[in-house]
Amino acid sequence: IIRVDEPAPCRSHALLPRMTFLPIVDRELRVAARRKGTYWTRVIAALLAMVILGSFLGAEAFTKQFLGGATGKYLFGTLKWMCFVFACAAGTFLTSDCLSEEKRDGTLGLLFLTDLRGYDVVMGKLIATSLRSCYGLLAVFPVLGLTLMLGGVSGTEFWRTTVALSNALFFSLAAGVFISAISRDALKAMTGTLLLCVVVLGVPSLLDMWMAGWEERKFVPWWTIASPVYGFYIAPQSGAADFWTALAWPQAMGWLLLALASVLVPRTWQDKSTSPAGKGNSFSRLFRFGGKKRRDAHRVKWFANNPVVWLAGRDRWAGRFIRVLLAVAVALLGYLYFALSNTAFYGTGSFIHGLALFALFIWVSAQSCRFFIEARHNGALELMLCTPLAPADIVRGVWLALRQMFLVPAVVLMLMQGGLLYCQMEMLNNMNVTAGRGSGLPADWLPDQMIAGGISALKSILLLFALGWFGMWMGMTTKRANVAVVKTLVFVLVLPWLVQIILQIFGSFWMFRGSYSFWRQQVFSTGLEVIKDIFFIAWPAWKLRTTFREMAARGDGTHRLVKAPPAPVDPNAPPVIAG
Repeated sequence: IIRVDEPAPCRSHALLPRMTFLPIVDRELRVAARRKGTYWTRVIAALLAMVILGSFLGAEAFTKQFLGGATGKYLFGTLKWMCFVFACAAGTFLTSDCLSEEKRDGTLGLLFLTDLRGYDVVMGKLIATSLRSCYGLLAVFPVLGLTLMLGGVSGTEFWRTTVALSNALFFSLAAGVFISAISRDALKAMTGTLLLCVVVLGVPSLLDMWMAGWEERKFVPWWTIASPVYGFYIAPQSGAADFWTALAWPQAMGWLLLALASVLVPRTWQDKSTSPAGKGNSFSRLFRFGGKKRRDAHRVKWFANNPVVWLAGRDRWAGRFIRVLLAVAVALLGYLYFALSNTAFYGTGSFIHGLALFALFIWVSAQSCRFFIEARHNGALELMLCTPLAPADIVRGVWLALRQMFLVPAVVLMLMQGGLLYCQMEMLNNMNVTAGRGSGLPADWLPDQMIAGGISALKSILLLFALGWFGMWMGMTTKRANVAVVKTLVFVLVLPWLVQIILQIFGSFWMFRGSYSFWRQQVFSTGLEVIKDIFFIAWPAWKLRTTFREMAARGDGTHRLVKAPPAPVDPNAPPVIAG
């Protein structure tokens, strides 16, 4: 029985009450809780921290060289900087492709056919992709707490550092979600997130140094207070009054980026139409592919010899983008060379060179993984295997395209390293003159520094080769681009770096005892790095040339081809007599 005065039932789903607050968050948390990686991330992060802790304690016990109350301080400093780098890089590798991947798959638009809002999708993807990083950071905090028992670390420094690390992690993840909301390509999203984090982390400090005339004693953190670096830097200073202000600015910027992502996601999920006729020579197209003459020359040069070089190298935005950044870095170094003293310029220049070299490592890893992943996704890999091209020709074509893309930036960085070595020679010469030891350097110093610089350049070149070859192998065996880049960096760069840190800890304690010289430690460390890089060059190259068709037939590289099981034997069937 229906009363006449009762209102009619609402037939629009948009006017129905929502049963769950943030339903995407609830669903993504349930899915993430069942993944093996969620548990393994906590175990691996805690295990690495415990290994470093055990290395400090084991080196002290083995060499009988104790640092007293400074052991906890050194261990705390090592772990907190590792955690800070992890927190700042989490957005680049975890959340930068969370929404853009849904756009490419065409599933993001289906979510907005329901009564979901932009903040539902943004918060759901943020929680799902950041769960591993949060668990990994939380797993290291108890190991950081053990340094309180070793001495040299106060309780205030410990909890301030943990809060600053969590704040930096939140900003990095929010930056990745924002860039993913306005991007569609995985590599471009990672590049944009990395660039945004570098700008927010480094540019405010440079502005304040410029306002102070590049003098550290006149430095006032007007802009730097908005960077997550400043809150992390002043965390050990218990008397710092602006600590909470330094935490509030990155927190506010993170929430602002999430709010902007929530507004933009419902408006940017549609496929963009191609440029109309007459606009084929737009700036973006010219920046990516070059002019018509250059495109024709590149196609004529490589299409007959190895068309894979043309296919993998025709989109040149990554190479040109890093060349623009290197030009900016070189111009900044030229300005700082005339504005700073030799000592200050050498420290600042080394930092800029290291940052540019690390950016080159990331771009080489990302670009080497990209081609095979995209070729499998759009079907180009199967088409190439149907041509007369051999797998070795395909692999060689991709490698030649990478060499064309990153040869000039690598040469520029090597020249930059040589210029820094020359500035170091001038700095030491001026220090000798100031100390009253006369002009000039010792006769054996210049050859030693030249040899050390040559070895450092050789290690950088070998590392670039290793990242390129192993990244190509990860592109063949991994489905997602960001996962492939993470695997490449972890296996080739991060894990060997951690092993090197552990070996340096033991070497430092042995040097304190006087039974292990410095040059032996350097020779041993360099030898291990060279052997590691050669392995990551030779093994992927051999696997790509011998198992290319098999890996291409596996789809995403996770499903192995197995033989069909034998047909079941009927026990009631009559026996078959041979002959």
